[in-house]
Amino acid sequence: MVKKTLLSLAIAATAAGLAGCNISSVQDHDKVDQTAVDAGSGDAQPAVVAPVFNPARSQLPLATDFLLSGTTDGTLVYPDGDVDIFLADGSRNPEYNPVYDAMSDMDGFSTVGQLYIPFSGSLSEGELPAGSVYLVELDYGEAGPKVPDPQINEADPFGGEAAIKAEVVSYADGNLNNSVVRISPTEPLKNNTRYLVVLTNAITDVDGDATVMGSQFKYLIGDDDLLSAALAPVREAVQDWYQLAQGFLVSQGASPSSVTTAYTFTTGGTVEVLSAMAAPGNADAALASTVPAVLQHYLNTTEDDAATQSATVGAILSGAGSSATAAEVIGGHALLSTLPAPSPRASNFPALSATVPVDTSMILDGAASSFITGTIDLPYYSQAPSGAYVDDGINLGDDEHYTCSAETASDAATCAAATLSAANTVIGQWATDADVIENLQLAQGADAADAAEVAAPSENVTNLFPFAQENGKVRTQVLVVEPGGSCAKPGSGWPVVMLAHGITGNRMQNIVLAEQLAAAPNCYASVAIDLPMHGLMPTDMITSGVLGGAPFSGAVPLMAAVNQSAGGIAVTDGGATPGTADSFVELDAATQSLIISGQTVSQRHFGLTADASGALPEAVDGDIDGGEGTAADQSGSLYIDFLHFQTTRDNNRQAVMDLLNLNATIPFMDIDGDGNGGPANTDPDFDASRIYFAGISLGSIIGTQFVAVNNTSAVPANPAGNPALNRVQAAVFSVPGGGLPKLLENSATFGPTIVGALENPDSFNLTQGGSSYESLMYVYQATVDSADPMNFGGLMQLSQTPYTLIESVGDTVIPNSVADAPLAGTDPLISVFAAEQVESGSTIGAGDQVFVKLSDDLSSHSSFAVPDTDANTPETAATFGVLVQHAISRFNGSPALNDGGAGIIEAIPAE
Repeated sequence: MVKKTLLSLAIAATAAGLAGCNISSVQDHDKVDQTAVDAGSGDAQPAVVAPVFNPARSQLPLATDFLLSGTTDGTLVYPDGDVDIFLADGSRNPEYNPVYDAMSDMDGFSTVGQLYIPFSGSLSEGELPAGSVYLVELDYGEAGPKVPDPQINEADPFGGEAAIKAEVVSYADGNLNNSVVRISPTEPLKNNTRYLVVLTNAITDVDGDATVMGSQFKYLIGDDDLLSAALAPVREAVQDWYQLAQGFLVSQGASPSSVTTAYTFTTGGTVEVLSAMAAPGNADAALASTVPAVLQHYLNTTEDDAATQSATVGAILSGAGSSATAAEVIGGHALLSTLPAPSPRASNFPALSATVPVDTSMILDGAASSFITGTIDLPYYSQAPSGAYVDDGINLGDDEHYTCSAETASDAATCAAATLSAANTVIGQWATDADVIENLQLAQGADAADAAEVAAPSENVTNLFPFAQENGKVRTQVLVVEPGGSCAKPGSGWPVVMLAHGITGNRMQNIVLAEQLAAAPNCYASVAIDLPMHGLMPTDMITSGVLGGAPFSGAVPLMAAVNQSAGGIAVTDGGATPGTADSFVELDAATQSLIISGQTVSQRHFGLTADASGALPEAVDGDIDGGEGTAADQSGSLYIDFLHFQTTRDNNRQAVMDLLNLNATIPFMDIDGDGNGGPANTDPDFDASRIYFAGISLGSIIGTQFVAVNNTSAVPANPAGNPALNRVQAAVFSVPGGGLPKLLENSATFGPTIVGALENPDSFNLTQGGSSYESLMYVYQATVDSADPMNFGGLMQLSQTPYTLIESVGDTVIPNSVADAPLAGTDPLISVFAAEQVESGSTIGAGDQVFVKLSDDLSSHSSFAVPDTDANTPETAATFGVLVQHAISRFNGSPALNDGGAGIIEAIPAE
C-alpha cells in the first residue's frame, strides 16, 4: 500500500487554529501588499530599527509556516485563492488574483525563490556579514515535517546550514526608507524540509547601530497577558521558534541574546510528482509494474478478444523463457495500467508510396535524408479544448467544437460552451486521480475503510498525492527523419535521437540538426514531437530546398510538405501532368486553405494562439503580422502563463510526460509498414538500446528533467522502476537554464515583454523590484519548483547519464546568470548539475557529465540548431559544425571536442 507518509491527509499545524495570515489586497486584487510597518512619517528614521513581525496585523514575511496552519490537504491555507478565473458568462472575474490562486495550491514554500524580510527603518546597504542571518535545516527524522504530529529530533534538532547570500536591499515601491533583508539560496534548498530563519543584531541600521527585536515579537515570546485568546497558538509557535534560534546560536558559540527574529517555513515537493508518474514504484514499491514493455504495447494497442490475448501473451512469455502465466500478466496490467505511468502508446504512420516519405531535400538544400509524419496518442493530464481528445465523441468535422461559430452551429449554446472551452489551455491545471490508489486497494481485497485512507486529500497534484488524472488522449504528430544515401538500417533498428525544440518553435525546426545526424557514416534517425501548446503555423513557409526556390519562392506553406509526409496530397507532381489539380500547388485557394486548416487544428497548440492581451487564446487566423485587435500567430505563445501560474508548471510537467511516453513507444513505431515482426516486435525500426536526446533552449529545460527522471526510473537500474522506459544512453543539452521566473524576467529577449505586462496599469499594475512584484516572483517560483530543472540536479547526477551541456556566453534569450538572483540562468544550473567544464582538445570520458562555454562573439542562442550564415555576424557555420560533430561523437561513445583553434570554445579559466 502507498505509504501514508506520502499520502498523508494533513500537515501538522505549526500554530494550530491560527487563521491564514492574509497578504493584504489592493484595488482589483492585482497586488500583494507586503509593505513594512511605517515608522514615524515622511523620511523620519526611528530611534531603533527592527524586523517587522506582527501577526495581528498580518505583517510578516511571505514564507512562514503560519500559512500551513489548519491545512487539510497539505497545501497552504489561503481562502482568497479559491476564486474562479471566469464568471459563468465567460468574462474575467474581478475577484480573481493569480498569486492568491497559486498560493492556495502550494504544498510548501520554494526551494529556489528568494526570501524578503522587511525592517522598520533603513539599514546599512550591501551584503551582510557572517553571523547576521542563518537559514538552518531542522531534523524531523525520516518521516519529515509533513506528517500529522511531526516529531523534531529534540536531542539534536539542527541539520546543516543552507548556502545563502544575505543582503540589504530596498523595494522599488512603498516606503523607500524602510530596508529589506533579502535571503537568496545559492544552492536549492532541500525539498519537504523545515527551515529555521534566524536574524541577529549583527545587522546594523544606516547609522551603524545594532538592530533590535521588534516589540510584537518580544510581546509574543514573553509572558504578558494576550490581548486575544486567538493569539495563544501564535505565541506557542513563536516561543518555539525563538527557543530553537537561541539553541542554534549557542551551538555556534554565539550569544543567544542576539536574536532579533526567528520563524520557520517548510519547503514543498520537487521531483516527487514526475518521478512517481514516471514509475509509480518510486512512490511505493507495491505499485511497480513488472509487465515487459512488449506486452504493455500489445495490451495497450490491440482489441483482441480474451482468448486471443491469452494465447498471444502466453506465446511471448514462452518465447522469453518467463515462468509467468498469461492470466497473471493480463490481470496485473489491467490493474496497474490505471496508474498514469508512461507506456508504449498507439502510434500510426502512413503507408509508404511514391510520395511518402518526403525527401528532405524538398525543404532543405542538399539534404540526403527523408522524413515522414505519423501520430502518437499521448495521455493528456492538462486540459484541452472541447473536441481535441481522441474518441471524445465530438467530431471536428461538425461545427460543434471549440472553433465553431454561432452563426453556423445547430445549437448556439453548445457552440458558445465549446468555444469557451478553448480557455482550458490557459486556466487548466493537473488534478489528482483521486480514487486510483483506493480502487487498486479495493480490487485486491482491501477493507473499504483502509482503502479510503489513501484517497487523494484534494485535487492538487503534489508530493502528498503525485498521481494526475488523465483527461483523455491527444493525437500528436510525430516527425521521423530517416537516414538515406549509403546508410542501411541495422537488424536491430536505427539508432535514434529524440529532439526537442525551443520556445515558440516547432518540431520541424529540428530538421537541420536531424539531417546532420542522419548523414553517413553515423546514420542516426531522429524523432520529434512538439512541446505542449506549440506547433506549426500557417505562416511558416518553406524557404530552402526544392520547394523554397523558383518557381515557389517561399510561397509554399511548410504544412503542405508535412501534410504530404503524413500521406496527404503531394506538394507538387513535378510537372508530370500539367493543368491537373493533382498536387497541392495546383489546387484552388479554397481547397489549399482547407488542408492547411486541418493541419492547423492538428497541432499541439490546437489551432490557438495568444490574443492581443497575451493572456487568452484566440483562433489562429494565418495573419503573420496580426490584424487590428489581434496578435500575430505564434507557436508557444500560450505556454508561459501569468494568468494562472499552475498552467506553466503543468505545461512543463506535461512536456516531460510526453517525452517519457514517446521514449516508451519509439521501439514499437512501425515507419515502414512491415509490422515490426508481429506482437513480439522481432523486427523493429528503432533500436531500444540506442536512444539518445538532444534539445535546445526550452527543449533542454524540459529535456534535463526528462532524462533525469527517465534514467532514474528505468529498470534494471531501478528495481522498482518502469520496464517500459528505455535508458537514454547520452544527451546534449544546449542553452538550458533554471530558476524560471527570474530567468524570464532577466531575458533580454522575453524580459521586456514580461515586465511590461506585469507593470501595465491595465493588468497587474506592479512595479519591478517592488514588494508585490517580488512576492509574485516568489509565488511563481514556488509554483513551478516541481517542474524547474534547478531542482533536478540530484537526480541527474544519480542517473549517471553521460551528457554535454552547452552555454553560449552572452546569451540574450536565457541569461548565463542573474546578478540579483543566484539561482537563475545557465551558470547556476551547471553548478547544481555538478558538470565539469571542458575545452577544445579536452579528453572526455564516455561517461562524463561536462559543459562547454561558447565564445560570446562566435556563438548565439541558436548555434546548435542552425548554422549561422549571416555575413553581418562574426559567428559562422563552423560553430554549428563543431557542436554537431561533438554531439555525434558523444552519441557514438567516444566524445571529442575540437574547434581547430578557431576560438569557438572558451578555454577553462586558470585556477
